[in-house]
Amino acid sequence: MRGVAEWTRACGTGEAAEGSPTAVTCAGRRMVILREGDRVYAADAACTHADADLSGGFVAPGAGPGGEPGIRCPLHLSVFELGRGVPLNPPAERPVAVYPAKIDGDSVYVEA
Repeated sequence: MRGVAEWTRACGTGEAAEGSPTAVTCAGRRMVILREGDRVYAADAACTHADADLSGGFVAPGAGPGGEPGIRCPLHLSVFELGRGVPLNPPAERPVAVYPAKIDGDSVYVEA
């Protein structure tokens, strides 16, 4: 049985610049945080294709079917939709783990 996930402070809102991927370590995991207005997304920072650091990638606004942003891997250019973690183009075939995230006051919290 898995343990209960907890909301953990990942960073301050000032550290997560709007529209720019931010690398954090939260709950023992290296993650990338993306803030868009009052929405915030969190995912594992390692590309599932070649382990490249997604926090060095490029934001793909509205990449997902529901308009969710994506993040483009800086190495081989696969885009991962940050709502579900699924890759939208090759060469990546496996999704990255995504985590519920929220803004509370001046902090970003991740449920991990």
